Amino acid sequence: EQEMRDAEFCYEMTSPTLLEMIGDREPSVETVNLRKEILEKMKNGYVKLEAMLKAENPE
Repeated sequence: EQEMRDAEFCYEMTSPTLLEMIGDREPSVETVNLRKEILEKMKNGYVKLEAMLKAENPE
């Protein structure tokens, strides 16, 4: 339940609207780095989520 909410939150965090809000049309270096950081954290979150799901439902 909580994992699903986290996954949905991650998806919302990458929606174009939010990324546009984070950065303007010509993103600054800080914005680009922030985006990279967010995406990296999300990627790590998905890897953990995947591992947890596999542990719960071994095929």
